[in-house]
Amino acid sequence: MKASSLSSHTQVPPVNTEERLEVQQMICSLIDKHASGQRKATALRNEYAIELIRYLNEEGMAKIFIKAFCQGLKSPLISEVREFFRTHSEITNIICAQAGDPLAFEFLYHMRQPANPIDRYFINCKAGHQIYVRLRKIIQYLPGLIRKIYYSEKRTILVDNIGSGPGHDMIGVLLENPDLRPIVHVRNIDVDENALKIGEGAAIRHTMKHNFLFVNQDFLKVDSREADLVLLIGFLCPVDLRRSRIILKKLKRFSRQDGHCLFSTVQTEMGQGDPVTDFIMRFSGWQMDYKNHEQVRNLCLESGWQPVDHFYDELGYNQMTLAKLL
Repeated sequence: MKASSLSSHTQVPPVNTEERLEVQQMICSLIDKHASGQRKATALRNEYAIELIRYLNEEGMAKIFIKAFCQGLKSPLISEVREFFRTHSEITNIICAQAGDPLAFEFLYHMRQPANPIDRYFINCKAGHQIYVRLRKIIQYLPGLIRKIYYSEKRTILVDNIGSGPGHDMIGVLLENPDLRPIVHVRNIDVDENALKIGEGAAIRHTMKHNFLFVNQDFLKVDSREADLVLLIGFLCPVDLRRSRIILKKLKRFSRQDGHCLFSTVQTEMGQGDPVTDFIMRFSGWQMDYKNHEQVRNLCLESGWQPVDHFYDELGYNQMTLAKLL
């Protein structure tokens, strides 16, 4: 469970340097030939996209993928591209069946190793890697906050993790900070029973089962226990501003009057910084709702929360906002 360093990427089998340069030149020529527009061609020339297109070229799909990317989601080639990705990528197959399925995050969080080139692309691409960085940043941030709350209250700190999936964030916090285990209790709340079973298994393996309660229920139907900290990580990424306000308002009942909420949003920087991955996610049915810092601040205030802190992953693709009740 213990994660590796922030800079770690899934390793791609080594290729002779001369051969690699030759392949890159060939792929770039292919991109230039079939990509319409300099901006689209530039987006396809990053090292991970080139590795992906190299694989697609071996499978006879590179030209079709490049053309579909340049034409956008209304391309007549989209169905063919989606079907190829679905049948050659476990992550895409999971997403096509259920967008945002926590099982896809088992790969993105480096809990499972990818077995094919498309899944390796997802793990290594900028957007995919920043999901892993998001997890690590949260694991690094929360211990200081929890200790601050404990020193003020001197009692068990209650954490409600809404839409938790397996709950790798709080499992990671307690795994890497054993001094917090006697003072923290977490409810992981999610409608996905399989995801909760993964988290429960991890908690048992690391002898932390007593720190967690796994609640397989819609959070709207779960009773409040006035938590010190409410987590909402990844939940709002595909959700528009109007619905995000509704959700954050509903979270207020889970918090103590002086409690905190830490939630994440996916920022406009991701759509601009990794348009290839954004395209693949969208044709797979996983559409993000990108927000900027000012929108997130207003979202907080309009939902009855006062933003008090925020931090980002390495590229600013994910913003984590800490807020208190107004």
